[in-house]
Amino acid sequence: MVSVINNDRAAFLAKEAVDLVDAGHREAASRNLREAISLSPESSEVKAAFLKVNQDEQNNHPLLSLCRRYVNQQDEAAGKEAARYLRQEGLEPPADVALESLKLVLGTPASKLSAIQDDIISGLARQTVCCRQYFAAELQNSVTQFFDELYDRGDGSVVCLDMIITSAIRPLLLLLTPPETGSVDQPRDFLPIFEGLLALTNLASSPDRNAGATIVRAGWSTIEDLLLSNHSYIQRAACELACNLMTCEQGVGKFADGSARASQRLHIILALADVEDLPTRRAAGGALAMLTEYESAVSAILDRARGLEIILGLCGDEDDGLVHRGIVCVQNLVRATGDIGKRARQGLLENGALDTLKTCLTKTRNPAVVEGGVEAVKALIT
Repeated sequence: MVSVINNDRAAFLAKEAVDLVDAGHREAASRNLREAISLSPESSEVKAAFLKVNQDEQNNHPLLSLCRRYVNQQDEAAGKEAARYLRQEGLEPPADVALESLKLVLGTPASKLSAIQDDIISGLARQTVCCRQYFAAELQNSVTQFFDELYDRGDGSVVCLDMIITSAIRPLLLLLTPPETGSVDQPRDFLPIFEGLLALTNLASSPDRNAGATIVRAGWSTIEDLLLSNHSYIQRAACELACNLMTCEQGVGKFADGSARASQRLHIILALADVEDLPTRRAAGGALAMLTEYESAVSAILDRARGLEIILGLCGDEDDGLVHRGIVCVQNLVRATGDIGKRARQGLLENGALDTLKTCLTKTRNPAVVEGGVEAVKALIT
C-alpha cells in the first residue's frame, strides 16, 4: 500500500513536473515525473501530470519541430535534418507526431517545397504504421488523385505508395468473403462488401500496373461470384471492378484467353450489359468495348444467341455513354480478321446493324460516336 507520505511526495513532484515543462525544462520534468510514478503510480495527480508532459513532448517532438521549420520557414537545413532522423533504424517517432508531420508536408503544395520533401514522406511511410494506414485510407477515397499528388513529391514517395497499394489489396479482399462461422440463416452485411468492391475498383485504376494483377490473382474467384449476386448494388460494384481490371493483361485473360471458361465469363458480361440498372450496363459495356479488341472475345460474342443483339442494343440506348461503348464494340467487330471477321460483319448485317447505326448517327452529337459509326457503316457496306 502506498503511504500518505509517498502520495504527498508524488503529488508535489507531479505538480513541479508540470511547472518545469511549462518553463521549458522538459528533461527535469521527466525526472520528476519518473520519481512520482515510482512513488504513487495510481495517483490522479501523477496521471494528469504524465498526460501533460507526454502531450508537450509530442507537440515539441524534434521531428515535428524540424518539419514545421521546413514547411513554414522554408528551412532547408531543417528538412535535411528531418530526413536524417527518419533514416535512423529503430528510431520510430510517436504515431501522433508522425501523422502530424506527414499531414504538414502533404498540406503544402509540392511546388513550394524542395526535393527533400520526398525523403521525409517516404521516410515516414517506411518508419510508421500510422502513415501507411493514412496512405491506404486516402487511396480508398481516390487512387488517381492521391497518386498524382504523391507523384509530384518524388520517386521515393511513389515507390512507397506502390508498396502500400499492394499491401492494401488483401485486407480489402477479405471484406468480400463471407465469414466462416455463423448461421446460414443469418443475413449477410452487404455494406463492407460494397465498400470493399469500391475501394478495389479505385485501386484497379491505379497507375501501379501491379495492382490489377494482384487483385485478379488473389481475388478473382470471389469477384466472379459477386458478378452473379442477387443484390443489385453488389452486382453493379463487382461489374465496375471487372471493367477496371480490363486494363491489365491478367484481367483480360479471364475473358479472352480462348478457353471455354473465358467464353462463359464473357457471356455473363454480355448479360450484364442487358440489365435494367444503367450503371451496371455502363460498366459491362465498358468491359466489352475493351474485350472486343481480342478476336477470341469476338468469337465468344458470335457464339452467344443474343450476343450481337445486345451489342447493337447499346448503340440504340438513350444514354450517350452507352452508345459510345456500343459503337466502339461494333468498330472492333468489323475490324476483326479472317473467318471471325466475316462472321461478325455478316451477323451484324443480319441483326439490322445498318439501320441501328444510321439512327444512332442522326441522333448523336458526340464526335467520337459519329466517327466510329461512320467507320462501321463503311466497313459493312463495302
